[in-house]
Amino acid sequence: MTWSCLCSNILFRWLGLWTICNCRGEEVDRKFDFGVIRKLRKAKKLTLEKLAKQAGIAYATLAKLEVNKVNPTVETVEKIAHVLGISAGNLLTLAENLIAEKKEREDFTVDGMSGCKVQFHDITLKVLDASKGQVLSTPGTHEEDYEVCFVIEGRMRVNLHDKQYELGAGEALRYDAVFNHSIEALENSRYILVHLPKDKVR
Repeated sequence: MTWSCLCSNILFRWLGLWTICNCRGEEVDRKFDFGVIRKLRKAKKLTLEKLAKQAGIAYATLAKLEVNKVNPTVETVEKIAHVLGISAGNLLTLAENLIAEKKEREDFTVDGMSGCKVQFHDITLKVLDASKGQVLSTPGTHEEDYEVCFVIEGRMRVNLHDKQYELGAGEALRYDAVFNHSIEALENSRYILVHLPKDKVR
């Protein structure tokens, strides 16, 4: 990502505007919904008036912000976030409504398997080709993630902790990636691995 694009992304993020950024094949459509402040405020059992007073901003400004009638300044976001007990960056992340995001593939090789991946800030997708007998023994543990193994062609075995799960074409397994695991090709196969943050799964 170029420096000018990075600066533009930061500027748009802070201003809370609808933005489309196209850098090296990446396209991002974003808008911000500051109605999330109302949810966080109620979770903290704060009235609109009390939050405005503690944050040192006008009641009318906060009321309009919660219904997206105004765009906040950086200072306003920081003040509100401080009262809510989170960082300004986290508040903006919660307010961000991602409409669409385009990424280009990255080719890679791991444990002799060739594949490609697409990585977003909150999800990673990998497509791998494996010959019979090959084992993905270094997928790594991901304490904050679930992992999904989806077999497109062939047959795979997921060795998870002290259990084994065999998957045929069209079958998938979701598991907690905090446990040691490996993935073995029982025949020539193509499969998809997806890393999902636990806080995004309901």
